Amino acid sequence: MKTILELLQSLAITKTAAQHHDQLDPLHSLEAAFNTLVKEPLATHCQLTSFKRGVLTVSVDTPSCYTQLYFMLPELEDKLRALQPQLALTRIKCSVARQKRGRQLQDIAPPAPHLDHPATRTRSSANAKLWQDLLQRLKAKI
Repeated sequence: MKTILELLQSLAITKTAAQHHDQLDPLHSLEAAFNTLVKEPLATHCQLTSFKRGVLTVSVDTPSCYTQLYFMLPELEDKLRALQPQLALTRIKCSVARQKRGRQLQDIAPPAPHLDHPATRTRSSANAKLWQDLLQRLKAKI
């Protein structure tokens, strides 16, 4: 069984190790602060990608989330500087993450109507008749 002094010492070692980890990985401590400042619907679309030379890079997955975050940047920078003054944050840079290649067209837009559909067939035959009439008029003028 451990004495109270041994327990307190182990807690002090754990606390200093956590502080040391935050100093080694500033992105981890910034992520915790970022998630408290940015509310849930937007926070799920954001990912902190790097922190170099005082610049925090945030990647978002949609252009609409980028726009929301962009208008929050001045206030967000000030609040992060106040919460994490030891990191010397100079600015936040945000970008839209590129979509993975290989997305199919049907994932983006609804499929075009099938050519055998009756409504399409009617439109096609009506257009063909109009073109034939126009062609006959042009031939008659020549």
